[in-house]
Amino acid sequence: MTRIGASSALLAAVAAVVIAVVAGGLWLMGSPTEQRLLKLDERRVDDLQSIANRIDVYWNGHQALPESLDVLEDQPGWESIPRDPARNERYSYRILEGRSYELCASFDRASRYAPASHWAHDAGPCCYRFEMDEARGSLPPVQGGTR
Repeated sequence: MTRIGASSALLAAVAAVVIAVVAGGLWLMGSPTEQRLLKLDERRVDDLQSIANRIDVYWNGHQALPESLDVLEDQPGWESIPRDPARNERYSYRILEGRSYELCASFDRASRYAPASHWAHDAGPCCYRFEMDEARGSLPPVQGGTR
């Protein structure tokens, strides 16, 4: 084999390895679009956790659930309530019976959390139910993501 032929073969082998590594990385991690959707869903969970924390603070000060998320925004010194990062819509909040409430969001993909996790969810609309404790505020979601 000539020097030029050997160089070409080596270059082709290196190129094949690089292509295989990139393809393997995309297969393991998912496409950039898939990664973006997963990050948006993680942000939604973070937002719901933040809202639940604000409801806890409100509960501790008033011993009542806020009538709406607007009430939380009206509290002096509090920032605005997060909105869905892709749709710019409000997350759903609803008072249930007694000291229970639910927070809902719509997710693009099923979560990567273990199914038993409080914040696990499927793709699509999902609600988390919380029960307030008189002394401690809300406990982790009583019921994880449900449709």
